[in-house]
Amino acid sequence: MTREHDELVRTVFAVDEPCAAVVMAELLRSGRLAPAVAVEFVARAWDATPWPMAVLPRERWVALFRAAGYTHEFEPAAAPEEPLWLFRGSDEAGAEGMCWTSNLDVALWFAARFDEGWVWRARVEPWRLLAFMAETYEDQHVIDTTDLVLEVVAGPGDVAAVDVDALTDRLDALVERRHLAGVP
Repeated sequence: MTREHDELVRTVFAVDEPCAAVVMAELLRSGRLAPAVAVEFVARAWDATPWPMAVLPRERWVALFRAAGYTHEFEPAAAPEEPLWLFRGSDEAGAEGMCWTSNLDVALWFAARFDEGWVWRARVEPWRLLAFMAETYEDQHVIDTTDLVLEVVAGPGDVAAVDVDALTDRLDALVERRHLAGVP
């Protein structure tokens, strides 16, 4: 029966990543999500879904990531052993979103996309770290934000004063330096 579930996830994932996340969440809820499938697809489903938390609530994503174990660039890995200081840029409603970055400029860039953007910082304990993906310049850490203590770094007035073009140029230069250095 597990083989059938594995194939179901693979088939759905090939067509619709957000739907695959829902299928995996249901298999997890019913105790039928194979660990190998979780490792292979949870982080990929998250990454391929434009608004993952619109597809599943935080609690279900956290459960899926926990079933998969920590992944680094979509591969099983040991989670960092020390806490990380991470940033998040969003509107106020998105403060507890699960995508965080180690790059303050990235958080500012995300916050600037909102009329009332905010940037938060948090000390993230290793047990909260679920996955890491170093797409371009994002350095995206997916974390469990349940009861996470947030510190405001920049409010709407600060974010509105950011020169988004200069910020984008800095981030583009970072991508170019990584590309020239052979870093994905």
